[in-house]
Amino acid sequence: MYGKLDVEKWYPMLDPDKPNVVYILRLCNDDLYIGSTSDFRRRMQEHEDCLDLGSRMTRKNPVKEIVFIENYKTYLLANRREMQIKKWSRAKKEALIADRLLEVSLLAHGIKPESVVIKT
Repeated sequence: MYGKLDVEKWYPMLDPDKPNVVYILRLCNDDLYIGSTSDFRRRMQEHEDCLDLGSRMTRKNPVKEIVFIENYKTYLLANRREMQIKKWSRAKKEALIADRLLEVSLLAHGIKPESVVIKT
């Protein structure tokens, strides 16, 4: 394993009323892994222990850090969001991770953020 995941810092963001989570992990090779789970603590432990039977990607490339989570009331909603994010470009995923929601919206409409001038 690359190093111990800092899972504890994400616990305050877990909503007990919305126990299903979409998460993004940054791997050692800088790839992004997007997943969803109904048990975040258990799933992160599986990633950390390399017991990730469902993902060849994280078995081959250890997880460097957790970079994003979103909570959902049902697993179906979390899984739909996971599938949506997986279809996004790398730039759009990085904008989501950095909480640059305007940029996410622009990219969703095929607009390059650097081509937009915002007047204040």
